[in-house]
Amino acid sequence: MTEKDKNKNENRERGGRGASEKRDRDGKRKRNTGGGARVKKIRRRFRDVIYDSIPARKFRENKFIIWLNSDTAKNRLRHSRLSSSRHAQVVAVLGVLALILVARLLVLTVFEHGRWEANSESTSTRTIYTTAARGNIYDRYGRLLAGNKQNFSVRMSVNGQTSKQLNKSITRLLKVLRQNDDKYVDDFPIKISDGKYYYTYDQEITKWLKENDLPAGTSAEKAFKALRDKLGIDKSLSNYDAQTEMQQTYSTYPPIDITTMQYTYTKEKNDFLGGYDLNTDMSAKKAFKKIRNQMDIDKSMSDTSAREIMCVRDKIHSLGYNQYLPALVAENVSDETVMTIEEGGNGIKGAEVVSETKRYYPNGKLASHVLGYMGQISEAEAEERKDEGYEADSMIGEAGIEEKYESELRGINGKKTVQVNAAGEVTGTLSETNPKKGKDVTLTLDSKLQEETEWALENGIAAARYGGTLNSKYGSASCIEAAPKAKTGAAVCIDVKTGDVLAMASYPDYDPNDFATGISSSKWDALQSENPRDSLAEAPLYNLATMCAVQPGSTFKMVTCSAALECGLNPYTSLYDNGHIVLGGKSFGCVIWNMYKKNHGYLNMFRAIEVSCNYYFYDIATGKDWYTGGKLDYDKKITVDTITKYAGEYGLGKSTGIELDETVVAVPSKDQKISSLKNSLSNTLNAAAETYFTEDTYSDSRKLKSSIDSICDLITKNPKYDDLLSNGQLEKYGVKKSKVDDIADLVVFTYATQAKWTTGDSFNICIGQGDNSYTPLQICNYVATIGNKGKHNSVSVVKSVEDRGTTEKAASTTVDVSQKNLDYIMQAMELDG
Repeated sequence: MTEKDKNKNENRERGGRGASEKRDRDGKRKRNTGGGARVKKIRRRFRDVIYDSIPARKFRENKFIIWLNSDTAKNRLRHSRLSSSRHAQVVAVLGVLALILVARLLVLTVFEHGRWEANSESTSTRTIYTTAARGNIYDRYGRLLAGNKQNFSVRMSVNGQTSKQLNKSITRLLKVLRQNDDKYVDDFPIKISDGKYYYTYDQEITKWLKENDLPAGTSAEKAFKALRDKLGIDKSLSNYDAQTEMQQTYSTYPPIDITTMQYTYTKEKNDFLGGYDLNTDMSAKKAFKKIRNQMDIDKSMSDTSAREIMCVRDKIHSLGYNQYLPALVAENVSDETVMTIEEGGNGIKGAEVVSETKRYYPNGKLASHVLGYMGQISEAEAEERKDEGYEADSMIGEAGIEEKYESELRGINGKKTVQVNAAGEVTGTLSETNPKKGKDVTLTLDSKLQEETEWALENGIAAARYGGTLNSKYGSASCIEAAPKAKTGAAVCIDVKTGDVLAMASYPDYDPNDFATGISSSKWDALQSENPRDSLAEAPLYNLATMCAVQPGSTFKMVTCSAALECGLNPYTSLYDNGHIVLGGKSFGCVIWNMYKKNHGYLNMFRAIEVSCNYYFYDIATGKDWYTGGKLDYDKKITVDTITKYAGEYGLGKSTGIELDETVVAVPSKDQKISSLKNSLSNTLNAAAETYFTEDTYSDSRKLKSSIDSICDLITKNPKYDDLLSNGQLEKYGVKKSKVDDIADLVVFTYATQAKWTTGDSFNICIGQGDNSYTPLQICNYVATIGNKGKHNSVSVVKSVEDRGTTEKAASTTVDVSQKNLDYIMQAMELDG
């Protein structure tokens, strides 16, 4: 074999991969990298890109070199470099993200560990409040007026049960309740009657509309407007202010959300359906079926029976995420029911008996307006005061002492912190504190005197209404004639030395026990005013003693005597009662003149107070003997301002200081009179705006208000009737041409003639008429001030609060009337007329 052939064979033995050797100049063998070795190097570098796509034959010998020079190879090589670059970028980005993740994990687990651990615990724990027993209310001698009665209620929770298991437990519970004549709470808002399904919300709207003489189907907006017109509320007021006036002035609470002009019942209905993910326009029957299916109630059960289960399920469902709390099923249950559930022999899983306290008023209606009543807290207030332990079904003081001393009477609720799982089920108790009873409140009332006062008031009103005689163990009183409209009244007894209220009665009254666990709608309706616009209409919830400011009549005359005596009146001087005085075509006379055309003849101050002679007071209030025309021998001039000054010193027109809501109207003055006249004219024009004003005026509330204010201002400018007709001024204010004459007549002859202080005004003020307006409580305290020799006390109905001692009151004041003159007045008041 030649040397050449040996070399070829050697090359083949090395794998035929294109590698060859040749000798260098020194005769040594040299690796030929231009062939197989070069291919191997390139292949190793780019095998991920090209190896699988290049046929094996292209790697033989030097043929691969040729392939590398091809366009295909160049493109693949370019793509390989680009891919490598992107790969590096992705790796870099992932690296940065990993570093950020590690850093954030470090912050969360090390630096913010405490914070997130607390948050984790708060999301897995819940607080359950146990209502504290309410503080008692006593009279001044320790007699119980309001206390607590223990009762048992049944509550139900899911307690880890499936829907079907829960239904079975509820069915067993309802069976126990029926067997023991206990009633479950039924406020599921879909009812069935004679095979018809309906929403209670719709029924309530229809009922309210009917009670207010509005057509069925009236929208909330139209109903609110109609109610405003009915009550005569100023049209210039915003809906919010109008609603406030309805509530505060007329005790009227329309079920309308003024922000959306939607019935509150409609909102409740939408919330109810939304809670089950149902359309708000769905019929009652369809909604019932859908909810029943959601609750997985046995299909073989009738809808009537299914509804009983749905009542309980809905109570649980309404708790939402708070379903770890047991929902109320039945209240004030019998001992038999308590024993059955506590023994646990009926397989009623999730049911529990809870001992609760119920507000109790042992004397029924006695002092109801002073004590007040309880009511279920509103949803908004419950949310606002949830940190204080109030829940959606909590009871809260709504009136009287129950409301004013809510924070003291309520006490401190028990608090149990429980751990719950993701399903809202209780898995353990972390901490628990017991409830603390509220503080007791002792009133100044004497419950025995209160009882006698209420009896006398009720029977006295009846006697007045029918013209009869009131007979009692203390004496008798007869009415001159029947007063058929006498249906309401108030009576107050005050300790003249201290200002403590010994008795306070308002008729008609109510039984606060009806509110103890939530009053029914029928009973609530029965307690509403027959005429919200009339402060003297029958309204059992309205405390006439503190809230009804009216003309006091002859009880005011001692104020006039005080002013006259201090100006120099001799109480023994006799003046002749000539029956009546005529001023400006108007007659001012005594009652006996107005009724029988008789007079009292000559009388002095003592006799004048005894028989309540108006004519005598016209004389002393103006410093003039109207029978002779001569002046009275006074040291100082007397004016109406003098009289109202003493009224203020006696406490009239000012707050009494009592711990209850009260109405306060300032003593009369010229400015007050003008303001009252303007308000009256404004209300008149607003009520008939569409009649008096052009459309572009009454349709623009701001323009209408400006026009009415301008017209009202005219009454103080002594306007002339003819001028208002001729100068076009009223037309500039948007008055229709056809109504200019009517408005001019109204302004000039009805209001402008009264817009100045006249002798007639003085006559009215001095006998307790005109713009005088005070509550029975204010009048009682003013009379007590006379009896206390001019020392005026603040009024109080709360004697003490537990752990606080006796109630502190404002310092007493002394009226600017001499003791001698006060004695004259007392002497006259003691006479039996």
